[in-house]
Amino acid sequence: MKRIAIFLLLLACWGCKDSEPVFDISISDVAFDIKPVAGGAVIHYKLPANADIYAVEAHYRDYSGKELTSSGTYANDSLILYGFREATQDVPVTVTLMNFKKQVSKPIHLTFDTYDSGPIVYFENVQVRPNWDGFMVITDNPQNSNGMAHFFYLGTNPLDGLMDTLEVQSMPIRPGKDTLLFSLQQKRDFNTIFIRTEDVRGYRVKQVEYKNVEAYKRKKAVWPTDFEFLDPKNKSVEDEEYKLGIKYLFDGDTKGVQGYKDADTYGYSKPSTFLAGPDAVGAPFIIDLKTPTIPAACRFYAFRSTNVIWPSMKATSPTKYAPVWNNIYITKLPCKLAIYASNNKDDDQSWVLLRKFEQDYKTPIRERWMEAAYNAATEPKNLKDLEAADPVYLDLTFPANPDTYRYLKIVVNDMFHNATNSVVNDMNPARYVSFHELEVFVKE
Repeated sequence: MKRIAIFLLLLACWGCKDSEPVFDISISDVAFDIKPVAGGAVIHYKLPANADIYAVEAHYRDYSGKELTSSGTYANDSLILYGFREATQDVPVTVTLMNFKKQVSKPIHLTFDTYDSGPIVYFENVQVRPNWDGFMVITDNPQNSNGMAHFFYLGTNPLDGLMDTLEVQSMPIRPGKDTLLFSLQQKRDFNTIFIRTEDVRGYRVKQVEYKNVEAYKRKKAVWPTDFEFLDPKNKSVEDEEYKLGIKYLFDGDTKGVQGYKDADTYGYSKPSTFLAGPDAVGAPFIIDLKTPTIPAACRFYAFRSTNVIWPSMKATSPTKYAPVWNNIYITKLPCKLAIYASNNKDDDQSWVLLRKFEQDYKTPIRERWMEAAYNAATEPKNLKDLEAADPVYLDLTFPANPDTYRYLKIVVNDMFHNATNSVVNDMNPARYVSFHELEVFVKE
């Protein structure tokens, strides 16, 4: 008797399933527009205005045959179909509709095409080039690109000492152009680079190997043997009595040690530094490398802040350049400058921009590149501390490419104001420019 009751209950349930209501809707009642995208497709749909439709579902299989479902509601207008790698045509998809009573429509059978996925298209436009002590990756990804890119190089595994692929970095694949610069801990003249991509689900898609990628190395050029420093507008203040001039740009004193030793009652009266002006903002300073060379970088140094002051007009017996220094050094340091390159210094149209640097003239001191040239809290209090302190510098590295140039042009376009961020109180009305030391680097 118990078995008969169970059988009748199962039969009743089966009957209910077979008789589950299905509402009829024709494909002509719903407007579908299917468009291929990278790695899949998008189904745009428009439901009848008076239809009692609550949900829309698309059932299909991805590139590996795995069943996937994309769902939407009456409040949406599209379904995203993903899960494909290479471009594919005529992929079957079954669309069903559900009303508010949870009744399901008869299936609507459609097909769709896909474009190559982002992790595949990524390799069509990617470029792997040399970089300083590493490599450079230039990308140009189309709209709707997604996934991840992982960057490796062939190096020595520190755990076992054997050659292995060592990961450098991973980052999302995003639409648009980008240039990625990588420096490698293990130094080699040439490297083997691997780029591996994966889709949004974390599945590995493709890996490509790039052999013999040169790692550019830079060396410091020596003045005046390797290059000359030209001042075509004669803006450099050449005054040996007060130890000002071009030669102090290249004397090897990167922190102001000699100026500290020569300080007197009025402070840095003989700073052993470079000063240009008046009206040196916008004036060109040219480096003649003497022969076409691959330029690597320019490094601009500033005085370390110390317990020695700069000459001021308030002193009872001001030094000759007190009106220039005016007790504030940092207002002579550049916040905006540009470096150009050319093989003909007399042809204004031949100059190519290599690097631009910009900080707002009112940038808070703690965020300025020359912060340690002002910060009293970290300044050395004696000569020993100054000699042991780190230098303050702005290093502008140029893009690594095989183009050679004989000339570099440095143009300072603006100066920092003082710590009060006041235009009236910037204390450099004559627009003098200073960097304490200049280093020039070229490719070995």
